[in-house]
Amino acid sequence: IIHAANSLVIDGNNNPTNAQVLARIGKGSLSHISPVMREWRAARTTAISAALAMPSECREMIDLSLSQLWTVATQEAQTTLDALATERDSAVTMLTNLTADNAALVARLEERDARLHSLTADLAAVRKENRELQKELLTMARAGTKGAPG
Repeated sequence: IIHAANSLVIDGNNNPTNAQVLARIGKGSLSHISPVMREWRAARTTAISAALAMPSECREMIDLSLSQLWTVATQEAQTTLDALATERDSAVTMLTNLTADNAALVARLEERDARLHSLTADLAAVRKENRELQKELLTMARAGTKGAPG
């Protein structure tokens, strides 16, 4: 029975059933095969677990390596965070300066806009005065030509 079960495993069936073992043997009954297969499965599970168990030295080395890796990773992360914080602070300072510069430029623009409106009003007044003086000059010239001997 055990030889048939092992043979099935070698053929690629990692979990042979009682019926498959019976078919491989070609004779017998399930009532005789079942208790032997139960013991075979238990022994096989123990053997596989022991083969797969990691030695404590390996586990300790892995734990140490992971601890060192974590330490380096957190240091790198902190260095990156510090650099990003410095970059952020620099950007905030630059933004503050640009905001102040912008406010100064807006104030100068408003002053120039007010000066432009004042000069435009002055120009309109001078043009109006010029037209009135031209009219007065024209009136005086006409009055002078009517009364002039000719």
